[in-house]
Amino acid sequence: MRKHSFSLVRLIAVVAVAFVFDGQPAKAQAQQPQQPLPALVNIKVLTGMTPAQVRTEMNTIRDQLGARCRYCHFNGKDGVTDYVPETPMKETARQMMRMVQVLNQQEPFRSGSIKVNCATCHKGSPHISIFVPGGRETWVPPE
Repeated sequence: MRKHSFSLVRLIAVVAVAFVFDGQPAKAQAQQPQQPLPALVNIKVLTGMTPAQVRTEMNTIRDQLGARCRYCHFNGKDGVTDYVPETPMKETARQMMRMVQVLNQQEPFRSGSIKVNCATCHKGSPHISIFVPGGRETWVPPE
């Protein structure tokens, strides 16, 4: 019985600490100056977007694939991700983004409220877990 009451006291203490410090990291983060986004280089599909829009779109893709940025981008010598160099994964990602754009321009997606995105097939994994006869070999990007 004593063991349970000690656990209850710890739980109450943790909840109390959470209330005291609630929002503190957000306030500290808001006070830090925002780093300017780097200039866009080597953008081939997400053209006509601001750096902030590209970052938002790339973060969405990253989350839908359940992958880290370095899945497609290189790790620079200083340990920071280098987004500029070409990689085979970046070209594959571009083809996938073009495919999503083409699909969303066709019926029923064009007039419907449901759109295709990376998560439609990937479901949080960089590799598609279902087998589709013909697979990616059957899709050719538009010229």
